[in-house]
Amino acid sequence: MNDFSIWEILFLACFAVSWPISITKSLRTHVVIGKSPLFMMIIILGYIFGIIHKFTHNPDFVTALYFFNATLVSFDLFLYFRYVEKNKLVFNKWSHRLMVRNKYMIRKWKRRK
Repeated sequence: MNDFSIWEILFLACFAVSWPISITKSLRTHVVIGKSPLFMMIIILGYIFGIIHKFTHNPDFVTALYFFNATLVSFDLFLYFRYVEKNKLVFNKWSHRLMVRNKYMIRKWKRRK
C-alpha cells in the first residue's frame, strides 16, 4: 500500500516552508502578539489525525512530513508561550502611552474649535 499522492506531498511541503518563516520571525523579533495558540493547537491536532490515518490506512514516507510539520507548529506554539507575557507587558506599556497621547491630542483639537 505504498501509493502516495504528489498533491499531498506538495501540500505538506508548502506548510513545511511557511512554518519556519513564522518561527524565524518569532525568534528574531520576540513578537507573538497576533498569533493564535488555539489555531496552532487545532493545526497540530489535524497533523496528529493525519499521522493516525497514515499509520492505519496508508503507511508511507509521507508520514514523516506530517511529523515534521507537527514538530514545527509545536515549536512555534512553544515560542508563543515563551514570549507572550513579555509581549503583553510591552503592549500594555505602549498602549497606555498611546492612550495618554490621544487624550492630549483630543484636548488640543477641542481647544482649537
